[in-house]
Order: sequence, then C-alpha cells, then structure tokens
Amino acid sequence: LLFELGIALHSIIIGVSLGVITGDGFKTLLVALTFHQFFEGFALGSAIILSDPSKRKTFVTVLAFALSTPIGIAIGISVRNSFNENSKS
Repeated sequence: LLFELGIALHSIIIGVSLGVITGDGFKTLLVALTFHQFFEGFALGSAIILSDPSKRKTFVTVLAFALSTPIGIAIGISVRNSFNENSKS
C-alpha cells in the first residue's frame, strides 16, 4: 500500500512539473516523462501481481496510477495560468 501511494504522489508531482512548463522544454520533458511513467507502471504492475490482491484492489490501484499524472497536470496548468510575473507578492 505504501509503495502504491508513493507512486501516486510521485506521479502527481511529475504531472505538476509537466503542467507548469512552457516553451521548447515541454516536448523534451514529455518524452522523458512518458518513458519514465512507462517503466514506473511496469514496476507497479509487477508489484501488484506479486502481492496477489483482489480484483477490486487491482482496479483501484491501476485507476489511481492512471489518474494521478493527469490530476497533477491539471494542477500545474491552473498554477501556471494563475501565476502573475508582475505581482508584488
């Protein structure tokens, strides 16, 4: 359970970093994070198989992993859109 929560939190942070970046670095980061998430998902899938969970726990774990990066991207985009470079605070 701790491993799965750690991966979900890590994926949210990855999504935030992808959501806030603009310019030329976006494509590079997107490619790097795509490969990173692929191997992270592979590791998570292996851990799920080894723990022999119920179908419900497997579904919830996979759903949490699948949604965590898009949630992070949404957070990052909202931060980027609300950020004002000229603000005094």
